[in-house]
Amino acid sequence: MPFKAKFYKPSIKECIAALACIFSLFPFITIIDFGTYTQPYALLAGIAFLPFIFNIRIDFLSAVALSWLLFIGVTLYFFAIATEPLIGPLKYLVAYLTPLCIVFPSFYLCRHNALFFRKLVTWSASIWIIVGIVQITIYPSFLSFLVGSWSSAADVVVASGRGVISLAPEPTAFGFHMIIMGAIYYLVSLDIRKGVIFSLSSIILALSASSLLVLSLALLIVMTTQLKIKVLAKNLFFSLGIMIMLILVARYFLDLESMEIFRIYDIVLIGLDSPELLLSDSSVNARLGGIYIAGAEIIDRSLVPFGLSLNDWLIEREILLGKYPFIIALSLSGFPSGYLIHLYQGGILFVPFLLYMIKKSGSIIVFGSIGRCLILSAILVPVFQYSFATPTFWLFWGVFLERISKGSNLGKYL
Repeated sequence: MPFKAKFYKPSIKECIAALACIFSLFPFITIIDFGTYTQPYALLAGIAFLPFIFNIRIDFLSAVALSWLLFIGVTLYFFAIATEPLIGPLKYLVAYLTPLCIVFPSFYLCRHNALFFRKLVTWSASIWIIVGIVQITIYPSFLSFLVGSWSSAADVVVASGRGVISLAPEPTAFGFHMIIMGAIYYLVSLDIRKGVIFSLSSIILALSASSLLVLSLALLIVMTTQLKIKVLAKNLFFSLGIMIMLILVARYFLDLESMEIFRIYDIVLIGLDSPELLLSDSSVNARLGGIYIAGAEIIDRSLVPFGLSLNDWLIEREILLGKYPFIIALSLSGFPSGYLIHLYQGGILFVPFLLYMIKKSGSIIVFGSIGRCLILSAILVPVFQYSFATPTFWLFWGVFLERISKGSNLGKYL
């Protein structure tokens, strides 16, 4: 009797979940140019997965919280389009729809196809790093055409000393993406070393000051909230050793002085010497200044929802530029913070979801010291200029929820 090889035939449910996760791992890759910063393919796959979410054993609190966030977005969207065209507020609505549509397929794939998920994350993170290495050593525009209209920035970014973009529109997006990738990889494998390497690439390749700030904040919080300082120091020694080695390799292959590649260190030195001068840097001004204004305005409005009206924001933006003269510019899309822009738009309605995320984030206590750093750094990314519409963060959140749930097999490895 002839031998017949048996091939695993995935179900439609598994295929759709896999597509949602793959597109989330490459959120900026442009197949059809929609003119948007984050591409909609992961969201579309997530919407296709919606009929299957009712038998996904995600915890009840998360299901309610994600549904509540979507309800807030839909409600504010219909209020907004009562006075302006549909398209303007639509890009805001996407940020309320993406969490629910991505968390469920992420949770499902992590629970039922963990090995495949781990390989998927490993290969995708490796691709991001390899592209970044090629860009910083050989060809700055390598594969940059895949990010559509932002591809022209690749040469300028490298020449200006801002690192590389890899498969993202800008170095900060690349850096934040790799921080989240490091956390996802750690969660699906519990391999601290590779997770740390993926996260540190946000500094070594992207040369992102924002990424450095996120990692530093996560490290500071973990160091001040746990007692096993020796364990933390031991793992940090390994992490710093890898970082120093990669920097030395970069120094050997690159003409760093002519490329002025150390802009990130210039920013750090300026911050330590004369913090007030940081606001003269347009990038730092827009990010940190925008976050300050967002917090001030949320308090000033007493958590009254602003809504999703783009026209109202454009008017408010001009008022805020006059009210806070130290700000060089404010984005036409909103404040540069994922959490704060939702708190500004949703006001008191967004508070329950924020409290839910804080409560769930407390579960990082079950992980080791460096594991907590990796996970917390990913959670802190949307504090800065990272939109809820970017599916990679919600891919991470789905994996995180699965790993802290009762039915997870994570306990075998702890």
